[in-house]
Amino acid sequence: MSEHLQPSDYHFSKARRRLDIAVALTLMPIAFPAEKILSAYVRRVFNDDDVYFELEVESGNGLVSVKKIRTMYNDGPSDEEIGFNKDNPRIPNRTIKLIRDLRADELPQILQVLTGELSMVGPRKLPGQMLKYVEKTTDQDLYDEWRELTDQLPPGLTGPAQLSWLETDIRDKAVLERAMRLDNNYAVNGSLKEDLLILGKTAFNLGRIGLRLSHT
Repeated sequence: MSEHLQPSDYHFSKARRRLDIAVALTLMPIAFPAEKILSAYVRRVFNDDDVYFELEVESGNGLVSVKKIRTMYNDGPSDEEIGFNKDNPRIPNRTIKLIRDLRADELPQILQVLTGELSMVGPRKLPGQMLKYVEKTTDQDLYDEWRELTDQLPPGLTGPAQLSWLETDIRDKAVLERAMRLDNNYAVNGSLKEDLLILGKTAFNLGRIGLRLSHT
């Protein structure tokens, strides 16, 4: 990676941490009961108590476990085999698909923001299986630069890359490389203003997706 390409100091600042805490505390009164309701529903759908799973990903402080509500059966084609398509055949029904589309399966991560493990805005960190798929699919120099930049930052619940594929059902070379460039640019040029803009766009886009899906 070029010497001048280093993460912005903002990512390690008190201002970013204060924003994380403020947004997470604002969301918790809604997120906590919503998570309990979704967990109970998922328990009924899968007919067992295994309603959460954790993905281990790289972070600036080493490995971190990102917690999510379970939304897929364990049996069936792997994510890598189907190219990490959002329409995975292991998703049991339309309601679970809606939970995924609205990112509601990530509600447990809001508590992780409060503990400092995650950030509200940041690069989307990927588990080992998907990292191998991305490395195999994309330009090697871009991949190396993306890994070196983003591995220094905490995982984010949202970010420019996540926004770019909210409504994209495929994870092909073009989509992945565009997301990686957005992550790289955010890592280098991140700011409080940028984070506020991303959070606003995320809320707007998820609301729009929810309205569209409610009429289908």
